Amino acid sequence: MDPEVVSGDDRKVVLADCVDDREWLQYKHNGELKNDVPGGHFKTDATVTRSKGVWKVSDLYMHEVGSC
Repeated sequence: MDPEVVSGDDRKVVLADCVDDREWLQYKHNGELKNDVPGGHFKTDATVTRSKGVWKVSDLYMHEVGSC
């Protein structure tokens, strides 16, 4: 992970990164394995906002595998 700040101020910061999920597998809500196909690299955009002195992710978008 090597996030970059795209824009920001004292209440909101927009970040961009490339996430590596090559070792991740997907599971269903009941805990069963969805498939045995690992992921890859994908572009991720996140917005974090500050509320009551705490920074929290308010928006997260994960692009398709292979996007970075």
